[in-house]
Amino acid sequence: MLAPERTVRETRRMRRLAAGLARIAATRRHRIRRGEPRSALHVSPIMFGADGMVGGGERAAYGFAQALAQEIPTTLTTTGARRETIRDGALRIEVHPSPGTLGGQVFDPLCYGLLKQLRGADVVHCHQYRVAVSQLAILAGAALGKPTFVTDMGGVGVHFDPDVPVERCLSGVLALSEFSLRWLPSGLPHRVIPTGVAKDFLDAGTLPDAGDHEIARVLFVGRIMRHKGIDVLLQALPSGVGADIVGHVYDPEFYELLQTLARDRDVRFIHNASDEQLIETYRGALVTVLPSVYRDAFGGKWQMPELLGCVLQESMASGTPVICSDVGGMPEIVDHGVSGFVVPPNDPCSLGQRISELARNPALRAAMGRQAHEQALERFAWPAIARRMLAAYREC
Repeated sequence: MLAPERTVRETRRMRRLAAGLARIAATRRHRIRRGEPRSALHVSPIMFGADGMVGGGERAAYGFAQALAQEIPTTLTTTGARRETIRDGALRIEVHPSPGTLGGQVFDPLCYGLLKQLRGADVVHCHQYRVAVSQLAILAGAALGKPTFVTDMGGVGVHFDPDVPVERCLSGVLALSEFSLRWLPSGLPHRVIPTGVAKDFLDAGTLPDAGDHEIARVLFVGRIMRHKGIDVLLQALPSGVGADIVGHVYDPEFYELLQTLARDRDVRFIHNASDEQLIETYRGALVTVLPSVYRDAFGGKWQMPELLGCVLQESMASGTPVICSDVGGMPEIVDHGVSGFVVPPNDPCSLGQRISELARNPALRAAMGRQAHEQALERFAWPAIARRMLAAYREC
């Protein structure tokens, strides 16, 4: 985190730069190049992985860029511990170091190096909206006469002055869900394009069912943060059913509460899991539960707790049914009564009843798992999503 006085200086500097870029963009909007994009630059504030952040938003940004790279030359520019260029198949990743964060927000890094990649791209696509590097990239892209797009992943950081018209520099909005669309600038061309699921997860869904165990276990995957509602899941656990909680701890106080609730229950906390281990864990679970909330156990309020829910997509692809709370964009993924269940948030009783229903009825669990896999194949395969994204670039 930057020292307070430097944060103030850098924020003022960014605002001056943003205002200057906006003035240039205002004179060049009519020069935006249309037609077939030949290359794309994707901007993500934080690198996905051990050197950055292991979260759904970061994984999704990486997935979008990786999938598009199979269609047109694509660069993902992001921040990390050191300056480096990484080749990941067809995708080029440019990592720029950041000396600190603005406002103490880990997903709002201070970095101007990302702007260096703008010149070589026909399209600029940012994977956050309310953070400094994305807003600068949108303004700079428009100033260079490039179509600019945004897919919001829910991060909230530094806001520029209201007089800096970032939204007027966007060519279009590509939202993860209808719920996500509510939080993005209106009046712009828009498409709803969900994140996809890696082929390894989809392939796992064709394997023989692995969910019949002597002891049934439910699964949670995600960052251990209070808006995830893991406390509701632990309170909902029926007798004879265990739980695996897979995720990094980002909120020690909440984690302490979870450990208290887990006493005398069959609960395992797993803080590091590879994709291969995740697939095996999904396949062995009775059901995957994402019980996120608008109001957490400490009384905190969350307006955008889940814009979509990529964990649900991974579980469905792996052939395991899902239960989610009626929060954010998650009900847009789960076909209630077919691929899983949607339950009220902050309601351990309703959640526990649905878990018990699946535990008592292996045939129902198997049928829902098959339906979940088929829906994931149809809706969440990355190649199809990349083609939709490219079509949106052309049309918007």
